[in-house]
Amino acid sequence: AAANEVCTGMDLQLFADTVAGATYAWTGPAGFNSSLQNPVINGTQANASGVYTLTVDVAGCSRSSDTVVIRVHEYPSVWLGDDTAACETQVLIQPKNPMPSGTFLWSTTETTPSILVTQPGAYWLAVTENGCTAVDTILVDLSPEMDVSLGNDTGICLTNVPLELHSPQATGTSYLWSTGITNDRIFVYTSGIYWVTVSRYGCTGSDTIHVEVVPDPVINIGADTVICEQYPYRIGTAIPGATYAWSTGAATPYIDVNSTGVYVLEVNVNGCRVSDTINITAMPAP
Repeated sequence: AAANEVCTGMDLQLFADTVAGATYAWTGPAGFNSSLQNPVINGTQANASGVYTLTVDVAGCSRSSDTVVIRVHEYPSVWLGDDTAACETQVLIQPKNPMPSGTFLWSTTETTPSILVTQPGAYWLAVTENGCTAVDTILVDLSPEMDVSLGNDTGICLTNVPLELHSPQATGTSYLWSTGITNDRIFVYTSGIYWVTVSRYGCTGSDTIHVEVVPDPVINIGADTVICEQYPYRIGTAIPGATYAWSTGAATPYIDVNSTGVYVLEVNVNGCRVSDTINITAMPAP
């Protein structure tokens, strides 16, 4: 008698030599019997394990018997757990149920009972025991420390409000702003200190920004005019607390000009920038 190994749920095919004029009688575990030469047991279960006996009868003149041992094995139990997300750069994955015996093969080609993964993705483990193989897959999402930036402290002109504050993050991120808003962005209308805390899979990050809403300064460097080129003409304006940027590169409130051109002055008051332009035509002395 030879032993044959099958897994639960598989179809079991029994075979017998062909004998002319013979009748066949199979018996086996769990009350199995068949008069077919090569019967099939569909969806074999554990109770099908045991000794199967075949009796061959040739016209009542000759009778012989043989046996075969069938062992039906359960599939190994392998469960890697629920899909996971971690605020880490690496994570150890292994079966969560009692460690099965047998051989291991991971989608990474490793053959150890557990693996350390450093990249997000789907990982599967195949466990083989007694020729029966079971597979489970887990989806791993790794989220290293979150980078949150609202930018540098800034000012904005009153006429330009609101100022949008936003720190782009991956899908699945939750937000909490100092204003109580839980959207991914807020719109600022007044001066103040604003912060946001973001979280994703237990990983958090935050940032703070100071925003100043500045009334637009009034700037007037004069009307377009014609001058005599031998007499420099002073243009500009002085605004408390401002910094100045002329199209000529000068950084003073006033400049003296004696040549034809378009002159632009930008005034910056705590981040609020406004500008004015003057067109000067310089005439030569008669």
